[in-house]
Amino acid sequence: MLRSMNKKLSKVMFKNPMFKKDHLPKLFVVMLILIVLFYVYNRFLKEGFECSPKEVDKHIHQDDKILALFYADWCGHCKTIKPVWKEAAEEANKNGKRMIMIDVGGKTADQQALIDKYQIDGFPTILVFQNGKAEPYSGKRDVDAFLKTLN
Repeated sequence: MLRSMNKKLSKVMFKNPMFKKDHLPKLFVVMLILIVLFYVYNRFLKEGFECSPKEVDKHIHQDDKILALFYADWCGHCKTIKPVWKEAAEEANKNGKRMIMIDVGGKTADQQALIDKYQIDGFPTILVFQNGKAEPYSGKRDVDAFLKTLN
């Protein structure tokens, strides 16, 4: 039975011009290129100040002050602050990550763990970390104030 299914599948696949036997190496190369591009994008081109909930501890246990924005994509206030945050982060992160953004609005287990750990009860929430300890940020929410906090 398996052989007959395999023959039927083979007939269907090779009727499509894209799946002809002589096109398979080309298709394989295209797929390989797409995988490499995806890896390069995620590893090197993604904005350096966004991190996943799993990566937060790696960044906050540094000696430097770290500003962390906990946000939710669906939050209107978060949408307003993100451009300001990104502008400040580009300047602050020139010499290493000092400002990070963490999306905690999707309610995955990792996101919920961060919400509970840092007692986030509204969005956006900005915390200042130094030596792994979190303090609420209480300054203005503009580029200069964010940069001043880090100095």
